[in-house]
Amino acid sequence: MAPLVAATTNINIHRTIETQPHNDARRFPLRDEQEVRLMQCYSNELARRFDHLDSTSSFGNKIPELAIGSPVLLNAILASAAVQLSVNGEMEEDVAGRYQTSALAMLLPSFQLGVFEPDRLTAAVLLRHTLMRAESCDGAYLLNALPGLDVYFAVWHANAQSTLHAALSIGVLRMSIYACWNDGTIPAVEADCSWMTGCYYPDTTDFWNCKITMLCARTVNYCHDQQAKTEERWMVGEHNP
Repeated sequence: MAPLVAATTNINIHRTIETQPHNDARRFPLRDEQEVRLMQCYSNELARRFDHLDSTSSFGNKIPELAIGSPVLLNAILASAAVQLSVNGEMEEDVAGRYQTSALAMLLPSFQLGVFEPDRLTAAVLLRHTLMRAESCDGAYLLNALPGLDVYFAVWHANAQSTLHAALSIGVLRMSIYACWNDGTIPAVEADCSWMTGCYYPDTTDFWNCKITMLCARTVNYCHDQQAKTEERWMVGEHNP
């Protein structure tokens, strides 16, 4: 499991340009009624969950538009929705597996080459969520093949004004907090991430969403690491983030 608050990686990160949206819904590449149903599930359930306290609703608005020209992201969206419907008892489990396999086949080679474009990073967030729910040995192995927090933070840092990169990073951080709290994982590194809250206007919903999420991460670090649990140490870190 990746550390909760990881130091910025040394990988070579370039600024990226988010794809311009396609406003004509008739061009959306859904092939049949099942895929329409899956997209509805994504929009009505999963996107709302990820967009909680995100004023820009990146998962509900930007990501479906980004998927128009990205087969890997579309497959990841459909896989995550199929898992949700399977959990609800409304769809067979193997449906999610087909979309997930296709997405991973396109995704993992690009990460090995250091390609971290917005659609691929978004697909990895959705697949991480899907694999975490699978609770299988294969799922744990594949999770380790996906980009960690260090990659998301580095790309966000290079694109500090991108609300999409901010939403992706906060989403991955939340999943890591949940996993590490349950597993008792000891984070390897704590880093000064105050620059993250600096990406938002003060006292906005997005600002406090980021700040509280980072505070939760620091709390898990404090609880699970091997350092002394002293009031002094806690208070020293109170202003970070």
